[in-house]
Amino acid sequence: MDDRLLLGIELNCKRDIVRARQRSRQLAGLLGYSWTERLLISTRVFQIGWDLWKRFQRGAVRFQIASGSLLVLAGTSPTSATEVSLCQPLPSDAPLDAADIQFAMKQLIDHTPFNLFEEIYAHNEQMNRLLQSVARVSSARSAMHSAA
Repeated sequence: MDDRLLLGIELNCKRDIVRARQRSRQLAGLLGYSWTERLLISTRVFQIGWDLWKRFQRGAVRFQIASGSLLVLAGTSPTSATEVSLCQPLPSDAPLDAADIQFAMKQLIDHTPFNLFEEIYAHNEQMNRLLQSVARVSSARSAMHSAA
């Protein structure tokens, strides 16, 4: 994939921070990241947005593909969003090229209205799945130590 801007989001109110989380989760899915990587990316984007909001009561995040990685750039405005706040290597089997991802994101944005409750629900679903995975690993480790 070549270097290109995929999405930019202005953070003018607190809801925009949750919207940035939603869009980052959707974008990560289009890029072929695993569910755990999508959780990591969207949680980090929320944290980046919240940090901007606490300091400036505004901000912007931009999502860009560069050198085989997803970059999240942050700043106080769309033109100042140049600080790399997240650099996540792209999955080796990314299903779409950059132009297709731009088109797919536009379609998602146009046809997926923002719903704060649904995004919180999606986040909770992801966290429950993560906690269940951690519990399974913990149980397996305990069983291995007991057997030894």
